[in-house]
Amino acid sequence: ITMKRILPILAALGFTALLATPANAMLPLCHPVSKGGMKQAASALSAYKAQRYTAAFQRFRALAEGGNPYAQNHLAIMYNRGFGVARNYRIASEWWEKAAQQGQITAQCNLGMMYLYGQGVPQDDVLAYAYFSLAAGRGSNDARRRMDMMEAWRISRVERAEAQELTQEWANGNFSK
Repeated sequence: ITMKRILPILAALGFTALLATPANAMLPLCHPVSKGGMKQAASALSAYKAQRYTAAFQRFRALAEGGNPYAQNHLAIMYNRGFGVARNYRIASEWWEKAAQQGQITAQCNLGMMYLYGQGVPQDDVLAYAYFSLAAGRGSNDARRRMDMMEAWRISRVERAEAQELTQEWANGNFSK
């Protein structure tokens, strides 16, 4: 199959934004999967949904600093989108990393996106695939689709094997890169 035939298929599957996304563009984020820590963050989420971003940011930040992975994920989204705070991809990736290491599936998938496109972190297909693999293994269909996309046109077998080794280490709680 040639790229000429694959591109329309990827576009039909919703991968258009992934095909040629500039480094400073807003990436499509993964859909929420895990709700761990959501109860404690209810008032922050209410403020977020009401677009009271300053209040939401303050509430999510307090919970995130206390280690709540759901709040860490949402705080990262706010930094990534510039909601209630200046857009900062580096800080977004730092919060997603903290949440990802606690098993927050959506954060794992979103961090994979950051590595895939080098937003806030150095571009790294191996780390992107590893984070997608971790999230997919825990139920993220978004992450699985992104892995399929990478396998189709972006990552080599050697890189995929390296990513799978990392995923196994991370699944055992060793998050060193």
